[in-house]
Amino acid sequence: MRLTTQPGIETRTHILWAEAALPVRLLEEPRLLDSIARALGDGRVLLTGLVRRD
Repeated sequence: MRLTTQPGIETRTHILWAEAALPVRLLEEPRLLDSIARALGDGRVLLTGLVRRD
């Protein structure tokens, strides 16, 4: 996530994280989702895989 907030990121519209870059069940962590959304800001899209529970 640190790289997502580095200088120059404001020129990017799409951010790509490796599949399952976060070792958590992201959909079950609303505070983390909010934090990621704030870091991305408006107009950016995050593409990533995630761990999920079936």
